[in-house]
Amino acid sequence: MKKFKCLLVILCVMALSLPLSLQADDYIDITRKGSITFSYYDKDLDVAIEGASFDIYRVADVDVGYRFELTGVLSKYANMVGFDGEFPEDPDSMAIALYGYILTEGVQPDYSDTTDSEGKVTFSDLSCGLYLAVSAPVRVGDYIYTAKSVLIAVPSGNPEKVNSQGYSYEALYDITSEAKFERRESKRIDIEVQKIWDDDNDAYKMRPVSIKVALYNHLGDKLDEVVLDSSNNWRYKWEKLDPDYSYSVVEVEVTKGYVVTYGGSGNILYINNRYFPETPPTTPPPSSPPDVPNTGILWWPVPVMGICGLGCCFIGFLHKKEDEEEQA
Repeated sequence: MKKFKCLLVILCVMALSLPLSLQADDYIDITRKGSITFSYYDKDLDVAIEGASFDIYRVADVDVGYRFELTGVLSKYANMVGFDGEFPEDPDSMAIALYGYILTEGVQPDYSDTTDSEGKVTFSDLSCGLYLAVSAPVRVGDYIYTAKSVLIAVPSGNPEKVNSQGYSYEALYDITSEAKFERRESKRIDIEVQKIWDDDNDAYKMRPVSIKVALYNHLGDKLDEVVLDSSNNWRYKWEKLDPDYSYSVVEVEVTKGYVVTYGGSGNILYINNRYFPETPPTTPPPSSPPDVPNTGILWWPVPVMGICGLGCCFIGFLHKKEDEEEQA
């Protein structure tokens, strides 16, 4: 009888130590490789953009629960740009911000290639993670094309397999992306930067009296650094820049408590600083679970704990029976 009880205890311990048995649509396989294919095509002019160079940066790791963590030197900018581990709600703005700090830090791309005669380029054998893709301006005919920077996760959700909450329940490891681009004539350009403050009109008295903004080209060359303040209405314009380059603006140092986002289109770029006051969390835990992305419910402990519970009950029954036999 004692041997049998020992066997039950061992089985319970083994059950608790079983590896997680995860459904395919709940968690991602981070050991699997993926690919990204870009299609660069001007549908209005029926022109494939050939010879456009793409640089790919792996900017974040991803775990099985689809949480991201910025890698390398970019990790120190996570709080500054509001990177909280989720795929960004505004990926375009986050792409601009991360690329600006890549230029600042002189980070080299992980992969580089150019589009073929059909305007396509594929990057294969990619580890799971978050990738930033940027493209240099390219002349095609009478125009200069510049593709917008884009963040792409490997894997990404299948847009054709979406649940009622708007979340994809199927992971795609081979992604195709149509390049979004700007087409302009081949002439010198002006670039204007504008600063926007989102801090309730400096209600917390944390706004600096001035900031510094650096101008970079896509080769990583720092071309200029200017001061923005109330005297120039927090804006500046660079004139007659070379049209064969694309340009990025970067706030040199963001004041503590502010989160910076970047945006704009064409020749007008903006830098938005939103202030988040430091206050201790006071919100009580919700009475019911909040809506969360469809990452799945962990059902594996249910049968395991059920087995353990039955085992413990049976052991208790055996103890009781032994006591009755000893008293008899």
